Amino acid sequence: MPPPEPKPAKRYTLSAEMLFAFGGSQPKHLAERGRREIMALAKQLQEDLQASDVVLVQGHTDPTGSAGLNQRLSAERADTVLSILRSQGIPARQLRAQGLGSSELLVKDCAALHPKRGERIACDLPNRRVEITVAPSKN
Repeated sequence: MPPPEPKPAKRYTLSAEMLFAFGGSQPKHLAERGRREIMALAKQLQEDLQASDVVLVQGHTDPTGSAGLNQRLSAERADTVLSILRSQGIPARQLRAQGLGSSELLVKDCAALHPKRGERIACDLPNRRVEITVAPSKN
């Protein structure tokens, strides 16, 4: 009998703009709506999470600012979301955080297409996000 098919990974995307004030990454920068969204996700994860699953929280930024700043900002956003998930009962041993800066843009060329700062910030909105992937551990 062949081994069972591995469970497919589940991905959840939270808009960083909904979660954090522009340029923010700390719990004090978290919007109430964003906090509620993370709490709802934590509740769903508690119901669905298997003991062998790993929850990877990845922060992303838009390309505005330096690469170093974006890397730090994305890592801090991921850490903030991870901390809230942990405070809601998701086991720390199953949580991982990673900041990816602006290395995985969903929308490219906003600066070229929108020379006005406000328009560029709006165009880059999908790039500012936190993605949470739940997958079986590879161990």
